[in-house]
Amino acid sequence: MPKFREEAQKAQQQARVMPRVEIIANAGQYARDKEKGLSLIYNALMAHAGGIIFSLWGDPAQVLPEDWLIEFKKLADTSGIDFIGEPWTIEDIKQFERIKVKRYKVGYEDIIDLDLLDAIRVTSKPVLLSVGVATYSEIELALKILRPQDDCATVTILHKAFDYSGANYCAILDLKEEFGLKFNCQVGLESDVAEWQCDLVALAYGIGVIEKDGKLLSSGDFTTCVRRAEQALDYRKFFTDSEIQLRRDRDE
Repeated sequence: MPKFREEAQKAQQQARVMPRVEIIANAGQYARDKEKGLSLIYNALMAHAGGIIFSLWGDPAQVLPEDWLIEFKKLADTSGIDFIGEPWTIEDIKQFERIKVKRYKVGYEDIIDLDLLDAIRVTSKPVLLSVGVATYSEIELALKILRPQDDCATVTILHKAFDYSGANYCAILDLKEEFGLKFNCQVGLESDVAEWQCDLVALAYGIGVIEKDGKLLSSGDFTTCVRRAEQALDYRKFFTDSEIQLRRDRDE
């Protein structure tokens, strides 16, 4: 029996474990309004997102009232969604720690803020690290500050796609090769691409996370397409039920 056919038959008898990309919603500037902030959490829930990011912006004029944050956090918790804090200052981290955030996001502008990175390290919480326009040496320094022991299993590097023309999804492979093995970190995608269908390309590169603007998740179409694309990207050759029937028809 040809080896391919033998392996295919074995695969049919084994449970197929499909990798699932975690979808993260970013509340962004919309959370400046309390009702919009709450509605974005509901959007994230409908999209089956694993987390939602709220930023404090580091601007006293735009600081979210702590009672808003507590209400956002409570709704996220009851919805089974991780409340993720994106700090701009060390004071922001203190505020996030008071409400017990689950994870931190480092924006691409802050990857070179070594004091901020060190303050996040002290919390020992998982980190989403947007690399944006950082060089490899800047990324490596950030990882060494966040995890001095070189074990970044709880750190996910996010390739940043600003628009479809410069998305350069292939860079995900470079990041995995350069940092995934050395630092034991995951690699994901942070995308501002409005034409979100383009982001499905990144699934083929084995990403673990996709971060998208919370407003783009409201319809649920993005999540549906991600799950369908994952199903189409099985990691091994196998015979589907329809293909098995076609084989039977062919051999009759």
